[in-house]
Amino acid sequence: MFEKIFEKYPFFRVIPGVLMMAILFRLSASPTTGAGGLVPPFDKIAHGTAYAVLAFSLSLWWNQAKWLKKKWLWFVVTLAIASLYGVSDEFHQSFVPGRCMDVFDWVADTIGALVGVSAYCVALVKIAKKDNLSL
Repeated sequence: MFEKIFEKYPFFRVIPGVLMMAILFRLSASPTTGAGGLVPPFDKIAHGTAYAVLAFSLSLWWNQAKWLKKKWLWFVVTLAIASLYGVSDEFHQSFVPGRCMDVFDWVADTIGALVGVSAYCVALVKIAKKDNLSL
């Protein structure tokens, strides 16, 4: 759907991912406890949802042709970027008063990223089948 826009303006591919990273950075700089003061398990659901959106956004960084040629490579690369951003986010929180690093938050981030990149792959396959592109 957006591929024609991305071909004409390649910079637009990175905007959703970078914007989501900036939002997550800002939220993690907040001195509240947890994800906006949410209690378990809702804080983990919030983490997972945010990182699902991040991973889906990061998936846009590569064009459909690259994805269709090497799905697993781009799947792993995108998941790794989102998961590593989760690590950096938890590290960043360790410097914020009232916040701390939590491995379970990172696990929720990574699971959410897995869901987000999987959703992108499913959507891409459906689009490719609809447009009769080679899988």
